[in-house]
Amino acid sequence: MRRRGENGTQMRSKEFRKLCDDYQVTLSYTRLYYPRSDPTQRFNATVKTMIATTVKHDHRRWADNLAAIGCAIRTSRHESTGYTPYFANFGREHKLLGSEFDHPISAFDDNPDSTTQKRLVGFRKLYQDIAAKLKTAHERDKRVYDLRRRPVQYLVSASLA
Repeated sequence: MRRRGENGTQMRSKEFRKLCDDYQVTLSYTRLYYPRSDPTQRFNATVKTMIATTVKHDHRRWADNLAAIGCAIRTSRHESTGYTPYFANFGREHKLLGSEFDHPISAFDDNPDSTTQKRLVGFRKLYQDIAAKLKTAHERDKRVYDLRRRPVQYLVSASLA
């Protein structure tokens, strides 16, 4: 079994390495300050980007949209699995809008100026805004990465064939 280890001193101690040896776990450590090699750091960078897109110029109010950002993360389809984290945890998709329930919110509060309706519109707009900005960021990152990427072709040596 392979385990990617953090770089903390507790993960590099003799006791921990002996425990890993006893259980036949091969450790490989992440490169320091290299977010691509650490999924947690990559995720934290995504969250930071999402927060940055919502604060604009008023950095004192960064926490106001954390619930909406969390909802966006839980309901965004994962590129690798094709499923949302919410679906992976609960076996069903999260209901984002009141109209997705058996009793839509408008049955209880159909005033378009109500706080509930304004929040729904705000969440919908925030979700679309974050999704659009993340898509733009991913496309930009791909273009930048592809500029430096060169195709590699491996040749099999005659002695190995």
